[in-house]
Amino acid sequence: MLYYIRYSEVGLKGKQVKRFENILRENLLTQLPKEISPRIEFKQKRGFLYVDADNFKAVEEVLSRTFGVAWYGPVEEFKFKNVDDILKHIEPFRSFSVDIKRYDKSLPFTSLDLFHRISAKFAGRVSKEAEIKIKIFLYSANVAHIVVYKPGPGGLPVGSSGRGIVLFSGGIDSPVAAYLLAKRGIRLDLLHFHKPGVDIDKIKRLAKILSGYIPGLRLFSASTRYFREAVIEKEFAYKLQVFRRFMILVASKLGWRKFRKSFVIGTGDSLGQVASQTLSNLVGVTSVLCDYGINNVFIARPLVGLDKVEIIDLAKKIGTYRISLEQYPDCCANVAAFGVKTVSNTQKIREFEAQIDLEQLANSTVEEIKQVQYT
Repeated sequence: MLYYIRYSEVGLKGKQVKRFENILRENLLTQLPKEISPRIEFKQKRGFLYVDADNFKAVEEVLSRTFGVAWYGPVEEFKFKNVDDILKHIEPFRSFSVDIKRYDKSLPFTSLDLFHRISAKFAGRVSKEAEIKIKIFLYSANVAHIVVYKPGPGGLPVGSSGRGIVLFSGGIDSPVAAYLLAKRGIRLDLLHFHKPGVDIDKIKRLAKILSGYIPGLRLFSASTRYFREAVIEKEFAYKLQVFRRFMILVASKLGWRKFRKSFVIGTGDSLGQVASQTLSNLVGVTSVLCDYGINNVFIARPLVGLDKVEIIDLAKKIGTYRISLEQYPDCCANVAAFGVKTVSNTQKIREFEAQIDLEQLANSTVEEIKQVQYT
């Protein structure tokens, strides 16, 4: 069966279009089941990709979650002599919308003429708001394509905007943050911090879901042992802020080892959602990059302007919500057990970090980070 795949933003990239197309192709081939991949053929024509494959369900499943795909659908291809021939190929859905593209301007009828004929034959059924959507393409040599299409996830192909690491707690927010960063073309890894001896099965299951959207996704686990041993006996009002800076520091060191170039560190912060996510605290956490001379990292907070209801809706949409609700020992919650200051005191934080040698704690932690298999 032949499928149309319409680009999302790829077609706007000028001289870079070919590079984006190639990344989109590779992502599709990576995600498609091995048993049908050898039978996939890609063709470019007027801003579309074509996929030839017989396994209808497998192809649609992949297209529905591949970033860069604006919409997709199976194609019916046929030759026509006149408008009546085209009308015979339109299924009599109860309600549907129609969009017509006439590439052959020599045809004796216009797109509007064809639309009026369709509206007359299917009186009362043609509506812009209909869930079922049809596109009709009219090419030279009297060749027509009819596509009953569905919306794709949009965005940019994963890998077209660089690399990144998401601080992955396993709560509701961080999987959604990973999804949104991947939608902007970032090829991501997940970095999860956990207490020694904790079973991270929940984290593995969340990573498995996200891997359906993010080709090549890797999951790394980092023990908080060194950090906990250094601060557990110390009283300090800004422990959570220091812990969050510690996580950024570890992620920056891991990212440099893995990528050797500039990259993104993503977090699930939403401005003002909790005490640790006030503007003062977010600025205080971000300043760790300057404090330790890190100049190849951008901290991205894709949820910063969303409220909790919006984040939950996205978590349900991508399939992570139910797993995220499962009980799990959160590292930040343990550090914040005695309360969180809403305003950072950067000078005190720096002095405390010097006492515990935060950078050495980060170095020791990075040495023991493990890549986790989640399949």
